[in-house]
Amino acid sequence: MGRSILVGFVAAFLGSTGTLEQATWASSVALIALLLDGLDGWIARRTSSQSPYGAQFDMELDSLMMLILCGLAWSWDRAGVWVLFCGLARYGWMATAFLLPWFRRPLIESFRRKTACVIGVLGLIGAIGPWTSATAPTVLAVVATATLAASFGIDALWLFHHRTEPLQ
Repeated sequence: MGRSILVGFVAAFLGSTGTLEQATWASSVALIALLLDGLDGWIARRTSSQSPYGAQFDMELDSLMMLILCGLAWSWDRAGVWVLFCGLARYGWMATAFLLPWFRRPLIESFRRKTACVIGVLGLIGAIGPWTSATAPTVLAVVATATLAASFGIDALWLFHHRTEPLQ
C-alpha cells in the first residue's frame, strides 16, 4: 500500500511541463517505487505471506504506474503516442479477455513476464528522466515498448494456439 502513495506522487506530475526538476523528482520516486516492488515481493516470499490477492494488487499497481509513466513520456514529448501501448496493454488484454472466453485461460507462471515488466518500467523511468540528450528518452521508450509488446505477443499467441483445448 505504501508503494501506491509513491505511484500517486508520480501521477501528480501528469499535466506538468516536464522541467528538469520535475523529471528528476518523477523518475526518482518512480525508481524508488520499482525498488520497493521488488523488495515487497522478496519479503512476501521469504515470510510465506504472499497471496493471490497480493499478487493481483501488485500487478494492477504495476499496470497503473506503467500507464502514468507512459502518459508522462508522451506529454513531456519524450516519445510518440506509440509509447501509450505500454500503459494500455494490460487494459487491452482485460478487454480482450472479456470478449473472448479462450483469452481468459490461465497462463503458466513465467519469469519472462516479470522481466519484461521490469524492463518496461525501467525503460519508461529512463524515458522521463532528466536527460540532456534528445534521443536517449526515445530509445529507452522504444526498448520498453518493444519488450512489452513481445511479451504480450508471446502470451497472446500461446492463448490463440490453445484456444480449442478444454479448460481444466
